[in-house]
Amino acid sequence: MLLPEGLARLITLGRLIRRLLRLLKPALLAYFIYAFVFGVLIFASPAPQSSNYIENINPARFLAESEGPDRVILVEENDFARRSRFSLLAGAERTLDIAQHQINNDSTSLLFYGFLFDAADRGVHVRLLIDGFFHRFQDDHRQTLYALINHPMIDVRFYEPFTLSRPWTWNNRFHSKLLIVDSSMAVVGGRNTGDRYFSSDRADQYYVADRDVILINTEPQSSSASVLNDIGLYFDDVWNHDCVVALAGDLADWQTQQGRQRHEFLLKLVKDHVQDDVSFPQDADDWQEISMPARKISVISNPIGPFLKEPRVLAELSQIMKAAESKIVIQSPYVVKTRQMSRYFSFDKLDAAEVTILTNSIAASPNLAAISGYANKRRDIASQVDHLYEYQGNGSLHGKSYIIDDRLSIIGSFNVDARSSFLSSEIVVVIDSKPLARSIQNKIGHLTRQSLLVSEDGTYKADTRIEQRPVSWPKNIIVKFLSISLYFFDFML
Repeated sequence: MLLPEGLARLITLGRLIRRLLRLLKPALLAYFIYAFVFGVLIFASPAPQSSNYIENINPARFLAESEGPDRVILVEENDFARRSRFSLLAGAERTLDIAQHQINNDSTSLLFYGFLFDAADRGVHVRLLIDGFFHRFQDDHRQTLYALINHPMIDVRFYEPFTLSRPWTWNNRFHSKLLIVDSSMAVVGGRNTGDRYFSSDRADQYYVADRDVILINTEPQSSSASVLNDIGLYFDDVWNHDCVVALAGDLADWQTQQGRQRHEFLLKLVKDHVQDDVSFPQDADDWQEISMPARKISVISNPIGPFLKEPRVLAELSQIMKAAESKIVIQSPYVVKTRQMSRYFSFDKLDAAEVTILTNSIAASPNLAAISGYANKRRDIASQVDHLYEYQGNGSLHGKSYIIDDRLSIIGSFNVDARSSFLSSEIVVVIDSKPLARSIQNKIGHLTRQSLLVSEDGTYKADTRIEQRPVSWPKNIIVKFLSISLYFFDFML
């Protein structure tokens, strides 16, 4: 029986597709094995120690007897974080160097780009460095990309852009966050750029509690002792690294037109924002009035580049904590204690000091992989430290801070996990300032009062003031599944 012509063509097409899939199966399997070996297993080996950096660590180098040229402002509340950033962008006169892990496509990010264009139009040279995987220039946000390419005073570079052919680069992510203004002020901390990191609505389920510091060089014309010099050198090193790709190229006429339209739109957003905000901008002279003195501020960073990195931040933190005499307070969104990390750092070797850790509960954490890795080790951690608190409040914790003996404060992008230790670019500042240490401990104390204490058996100690935040059943199932399946891959968490 003859089939209709259209049906016969469909059957023929179906046979061709099946043949093609049979041919592709070996290629897909080969690629999967290739990606698994060079994108995952390659990181299971011990981290390299290619220099004598770790052997020469001296915790005393972070201390000083008298005040230095730098002062510091604690940036805790999200509303102040938003206002202060926009104020710094608006006050820039010569240069803006910005490094970000993630810039979302939302109202805060649009304003952020608007202030960049406003500064560039004033003659400020803007260098914007973004992680090549999390830049979010998709859909209508590509118009912003066209506008950035169009502007002669703005340079954009991507850190390790994603490519299918080089799986060993997939985990080489840029996690540092920096905003440097005129080489005299800088913001260092944990915040990405997006609504959830700057929202003042604590009732919002996506609310994020984060922490940054603003650093001020009070002697920009004469002092070479300022930490701003080291931060600037770090930015230059990353900016000029081989794994960083410059954003350049000729645009089509329609892309150029869309870029100009987006430029005008973003400038209007800034104009409307300034008119609506009667307290904006803040006078530059006011910064020092709200700042705190510091004896010394230092920088620690991981090496730049692909593959496993020498864990310099982890090793420095370990030695600083071992030198503690009375108290260590740690806040990290998650604490994933791995076998690789134990070569350099262990909580049970901190007997000289009382150790308190504040982290997200399973209910609070939005990072399912990381919290699953933490779930495997939470009882071990609870038995090794004096106090392990898990946040039960609304939203989640994202700040990364370490306080030593009511004196040293360590703030930046570094999480207590293998990813921050061995895989990602990270930067932290170590600040010798008792007023700052007290301020941060007060903020952590406020968050701790919304948290429950974990017993050695993994249960919560009863506290009638705190209601345990429930874990939804889908999330509970996913975390349990991941905690088992990722047990042997904690070096990726």
